[in-house]
Amino acid sequence: MGFPGRRTRTREHPHPRVHRGGGSGGCPPGAPAGRDAPAPEQVRAALARHRHGDDRRGRVPRAARRARRPRRRRVRPHPVPAPCRRPVGPADRPPHLGGVAARDAAADSRRGQRAPPRLDRRPAGRDGPARPGAGRGTVSPSVEPVEVLDGHSLEPGERAEAAAHKGSATTFFSGFDGLRAIAALAVLVTHVWLASSYRGPGSTWLTQLDVGVPVFFVISGFLLYRPFVAARLADRDQQSTAVFWKRRVLRIFPAYWIALIIISAFFYEGPLPIENAKDFITHALLLQVYTSDRVIGGPIQQSWTLAVEVAFYAFLPFYALAIRRIRPKRWSVLTVELVGIAALYVFSCAYRLILLGLDLSVPRYSQWRIFLPGFLDTLALGMLLAVLSAWFTREGRRVTVPRWSAGAAWGVAFVCYALLAEGIGLPLIPTEPRSDVQFMVEQFLRGVFAFALVLPAVFAAARPGVIHRFLSARVMVALGLVSYGIYLWHEGMIDAYLQWRDLVIFQPNMLNLLVFVLVTTILIATVSYHAIEKPAMRLKGVRLQPEFLRRRTATWGSFEKTLLFIMFAGFVIRFAYAWFERRPQFDEVGVIGDANFYHRGAQLLADGKGFISTFSYDVFGKTIQDASHPPLYILWLAIPSVFGWSTTTAHQLWTIPIGVATIATVGYCGKDMIGRRTGLIAAALVAVYPNVWSHDALITSETMAIFTTTVTVWMGYRYWRAPSMKRALALGLAVALAVFARSEMAMLIPFMVIPLLLATRGASWKERWKRLVAAGLMVLAIVGPWVAWNLVRFEEPVTLSTNFGLTLLSANCDGTYYGNDIGYWRMDCALPVGDSIRALEIDQSVAEKGYRDAALDYIKEHKGRFAYVTLVRWARYTGLWDLTHRFDQVYKDMNPEGREPYVAWTSVYMWFALAPLALVGAVVLRRRRIPFYIACAPIFATFVTATITFHQNRYRASAEPAICLLAAVTIDAIVRRVERTRRGAAGAADAAEPGPDDGDGGGNGEPARELTGTLA
Repeated sequence: MGFPGRRTRTREHPHPRVHRGGGSGGCPPGAPAGRDAPAPEQVRAALARHRHGDDRRGRVPRAARRARRPRRRRVRPHPVPAPCRRPVGPADRPPHLGGVAARDAAADSRRGQRAPPRLDRRPAGRDGPARPGAGRGTVSPSVEPVEVLDGHSLEPGERAEAAAHKGSATTFFSGFDGLRAIAALAVLVTHVWLASSYRGPGSTWLTQLDVGVPVFFVISGFLLYRPFVAARLADRDQQSTAVFWKRRVLRIFPAYWIALIIISAFFYEGPLPIENAKDFITHALLLQVYTSDRVIGGPIQQSWTLAVEVAFYAFLPFYALAIRRIRPKRWSVLTVELVGIAALYVFSCAYRLILLGLDLSVPRYSQWRIFLPGFLDTLALGMLLAVLSAWFTREGRRVTVPRWSAGAAWGVAFVCYALLAEGIGLPLIPTEPRSDVQFMVEQFLRGVFAFALVLPAVFAAARPGVIHRFLSARVMVALGLVSYGIYLWHEGMIDAYLQWRDLVIFQPNMLNLLVFVLVTTILIATVSYHAIEKPAMRLKGVRLQPEFLRRRTATWGSFEKTLLFIMFAGFVIRFAYAWFERRPQFDEVGVIGDANFYHRGAQLLADGKGFISTFSYDVFGKTIQDASHPPLYILWLAIPSVFGWSTTTAHQLWTIPIGVATIATVGYCGKDMIGRRTGLIAAALVAVYPNVWSHDALITSETMAIFTTTVTVWMGYRYWRAPSMKRALALGLAVALAVFARSEMAMLIPFMVIPLLLATRGASWKERWKRLVAAGLMVLAIVGPWVAWNLVRFEEPVTLSTNFGLTLLSANCDGTYYGNDIGYWRMDCALPVGDSIRALEIDQSVAEKGYRDAALDYIKEHKGRFAYVTLVRWARYTGLWDLTHRFDQVYKDMNPEGREPYVAWTSVYMWFALAPLALVGAVVLRRRRIPFYIACAPIFATFVTATITFHQNRYRASAEPAICLLAAVTIDAIVRRVERTRRGAAGAADAAEPGPDDGDGGGNGEPARELTGTLA
């Protein structure tokens, strides 16, 4: 039971609102506006006291005793909408809100509790107070929310997210965007000066502009520690460490990864380049400062500061937890916090003193200077500001500060900067050695400078002065929003300018370089903010418990957001493997085998030579018609080749989007098959499974076959959910593209298309046959022209390809029937026949017939051995051969297939983990009455191919996404069983699966039912 009416949510108020057909602003009819009504938080607090029996007279009401008993159904209280400003009356409160709770709510209202501050309220200018009750010299809200929303720090640009949380306990500080802009631009200018030829007057001031780095550290210490100390002062629970780390990862890494990939690929040519996947992973995880012997270096040289930040992220929650457990009787909380911060500061100074006793000319010791302990003093100053701010403004208090305080603080900052530039004789170049005294004094002055610069932004005046207005100016706010991108990209733009003008470091004119770097960096940073950082910050609102663990409770859009993040992770893996592993190999040894066929075939096709034999053209200069493989992948590679982008690297990069699209396709396929959780689990498996992503860098058709086969499976389940003629045509189109990618995928037609269309429920047999014929005509329309052309241009009949005979012969000879290569393939099996055929210079179709006849003759002569060889092929396919023959297939993947050892071993380990789960998943689908043969069709097709020819892991590639899908079904079933066990008897009513129209599974208009006694 509850309020009658329609419950909705609005942007102005995040709580459900009841519409009864009257009233305005979401209030019930007749609700007067006023300031005496309890806020929704007060109603909920009163209700909580009522449920726990605290009626302020020491007794436990009957309603509270009844509320403590376990209930089968939980009735949520109806919160009073925010615009309603009157006490809760008997006609308005829910049935379970008794008189005690109503009286407590009214008492809270009479005590005059203030409504939470609005997030969108801007401080007023000179002509009026910032808000009612804000006098001169008081701390006021800021233009930009930077801290604290429900115990979490707010980043720039999260204003909209914060506005959705009106009513939360929030505190704001002005000018932080301006401070970020100052710090980022200062670092940019000093790096431009270092790279330029200018060493004239003012150089000592320009070289010290890297004081922007300690400014960033003080800001981080303040913003990140304030939620912890504010929670302690308010006696609230400390924010979740996992949530804290998730938000930090989403803030730092997505934009950093994109910048790292692009700068290392196109601009950087300095020390510590990324040469292999290990180097890329080290830089991507910001571990390069712990593994290299250089203080600076790498594609993003200033990323050492990000490494310090990440180390601080790892350290801070544990420090906050430890300091929270210290509860001395004689010390106040403020004293404990101040002592802890002082200890951090002293520890950092002691660490630097220890470094002075070491020989810093040794690279290993020199690297220790940029570890976290060396900068804890600067971070501790930011934490000190956080403690003071939280203490002085606790419980809504206000602190008065003099009007001249901001100018005085910046005056101190200027004095510190002048001492750094002229007063203590620091060397001109930051990397040059300095004395012990200079080293210690420099760090102290940098910390004081940053502390004094940030201080006015924490304790700002209600009537902003010049400094406050400068920091809050629109230009400064806009630059502050993109400051992270400026910090990441400016070094890459310096390298780009040097390459563009064909200059080396210390040669460019400073003014020209500064203008170029400023313009390009701000433009790229703006794009990075809106395309990468902003979407990543939106993901901070996604539940920490991933969507694939919460299938029903997620809001619309969380599936797409999580899937987008998985796709991005998959893209990073694929790009790193292609760029840092396969690209150097192609540059050194060239492209051979099937990769050469597709790579050169696309180049020749783009040159207008058609589908011809690349081997005959490159070696003998002859133009011979070729149909060794279906043409879809060659057509795909020909698209960039037409525009001159025809190198191996270009073809690799052009293939990666297909692999990323496969991740999305698997996700949506799993969603349509079972539900959102299954789709996200399957997408995550495909993103990290080496048997899927390793093909994306090889320039072979497996990537295209994986994608088109997965699309076919997806279209199959979409048709099963809602059969129609349009979806039958879509299924026909998908299977036609799969056949166009790999000829063996034609077996999807008998294994999936025909039984699916003929088994359509709720349709007459006439309609079923019409859809089957329509799908067949679609396949014929796509594949037919290629088949017709092959029948015309070759002497012997050719349908899809001319490669079957050669493949069959390479798998049927003495070398593959006996010895270590049994059930595998050997090229020398076909060499004798191939040499004789090549000498005759005959048509490819005739050669294919010769290969096929030779293979069939050998099979007939060894009938007794063929059955055993077939069993070995099955064992190789399933992995049993590896278990009984010391992982023979793994070593064959390394040689002759050319896989890297870590790829081969990771692939086999994941296969042994996923294959049993996939088998159970097929059983689960069968018991849920979901057609499992749709997902199993690619497995059947590749298994038959291995039975007829041979097995290598590359031939199983088209079935790997199906394996991931079925494994995801099992994982989802296990999670579902755990959830049902936890719910116990109260969850029995939720045993039925949701219907197909709500996006959570089902099919043919009927819900997918779970059968008792199974994982389903």
